[in-house]
Amino acid sequence: MVIEGRIGSVKKLKFILDTGVIHSVVDRRVIQKLHLPVHPAQILNVNKTVAIERATLPDMQFGPVQVTAIPVLVADLADFSEFATHVDALIGMDLLRLNNLTIDNVAKKVLFDPLDKPASETSTKDDPVCMTAEVRLQDQPVRLIVDTGLQGILLYEERVLNRIPDLTVAAKTEVDIGRRLRAKQLSISSARLGSNEIDAKVWLVKGPPGNVLSGIDGFLGTSSLKARWIKFNFATNTLSWQ
Repeated sequence: MVIEGRIGSVKKLKFILDTGVIHSVVDRRVIQKLHLPVHPAQILNVNKTVAIERATLPDMQFGPVQVTAIPVLVADLADFSEFATHVDALIGMDLLRLNNLTIDNVAKKVLFDPLDKPASETSTKDDPVCMTAEVRLQDQPVRLIVDTGLQGILLYEERVLNRIPDLTVAAKTEVDIGRRLRAKQLSISSARLGSNEIDAKVWLVKGPPGNVLSGIDGFLGTSSLKARWIKFNFATNTLSWQ
């Protein structure tokens, strides 16, 4: 989902809302236009750590959300993600969790609702928490980050096969996801979220080191739900859809 926003005095920017991104990332062009200082940093991009930079924005606005003194990561977004070309920022969980979020796939709208707790209890300086869901693959549980920026299900191969050594694969091919990621595309017999059967086409990629995203087996793209609408309730850390 792409929405319009503002950073400092720079208006009419395009932001992607991406629950699979932990820390928001702003394109280097915007940072240079605002003459903001940058500092070195690192980030996990799917399954590997990459060098990046960080900066502090004076203020940012998208929809009804307005925040000040926001630490963000800085990158050339066209190089960082081929899905972020011609986009000025990826809005991640550090900012999305400030409000409940409903994505209406039919009307192509995004609705922001205040959290059911005082604003004083929420701070952008807290470590952001990913929204996760337990998906059952052939009746075995895996823990996945819910990702609005991903098409399908992406699994960390070693972690999933350690958990489900007898995973039955109906078909398997080697594919490229974008320009940088080589994966095995699979079709498995069963994938369920709660009581609902979801798209069982998945990608397997090499996972990050064991101490990175510990307990996480991959990412669940919300497109797999084939939902008319999806609601993220960050106050209760629950996901609902229809």
